[in-house]
Amino acid sequence: PGWHMSDSVDQDCQWFSEPFGDDDFEYYDDDIDEADNRCTWYGNDGEFRGETANEACCVCGGGYIEPNVPSFSPAFTMEPTEIPCYDVPGWHSADKDIFTCEWYGNPVGDDDYYDTEGDTRCGLFGEDEPNFGYTANQACCVCGGGYFGPVVPSVSPTTSNAPTESAQPSLEPSITSTVVCENIPGWADATMTKCPWYAQPVREEDDVYYDEDATRCAMFGDQNANTDGLTANDACCVCGGGTISKIEVPSDVCTFSHSKEYLAHLLTRPVLQAMP
Repeated sequence: PGWHMSDSVDQDCQWFSEPFGDDDFEYYDDDIDEADNRCTWYGNDGEFRGETANEACCVCGGGYIEPNVPSFSPAFTMEPTEIPCYDVPGWHSADKDIFTCEWYGNPVGDDDYYDTEGDTRCGLFGEDEPNFGYTANQACCVCGGGYFGPVVPSVSPTTSNAPTESAQPSLEPSITSTVVCENIPGWADATMTKCPWYAQPVREEDDVYYDEDATRCAMFGDQNANTDGLTANDACCVCGGGTISKIEVPSDVCTFSHSKEYLAHLLTRPVLQAMP
């Protein structure tokens, strides 16, 4: 479809099917052999898009048999194929759980301290406070992140309501591994303040720069390092420090369980060893 000789759009397959005429210039001759035609004279000339008339035109012995007819123009549709984007389920920034992908998608407000008209929360804060291994720019579609297609990661394990068949119970207790965090023994900061103080809520009467949502770890955890160079953020479990280990616990022993987020944090952060 659409073929013609390279030097003239009028010299197409229809033109090749017509007998010689005056428009054949010096090649026209009244004494021309009756077997001659435009295909035999010009069929190998004027290649267009990789094909001559002898290859492209049925009258010249070329062409294509349906339904395998090539097209010189790619097929297209006016409707683009849209692949949905999914936010990482359950994601929020590390500092507050209200800072979700929905929050990042809202316009900048006066409380965001933006400097230029047209700023977005993604542009201002999208690389700050990563959580579950993602920043907003990686976890949220509105910030250019998220995931495409049906396979979407989850920050929490999935559960099923369907019953599962278990093996016959054993009379012997099973052994499971439990993650344990311990404060560095004997640690105190430069002011002799210890980990239990950092675990308490912020109180307006004794904590400078009081903020309703602040914690003592966030406000003071990186200050007042002791002589070993350790701050509360290094030494105290409540501030994300301390030392971690796995212990084997029989199934009939009751153990204290942390939240999933806290356990994930313990398993992924570097292990800090106590000073000798």
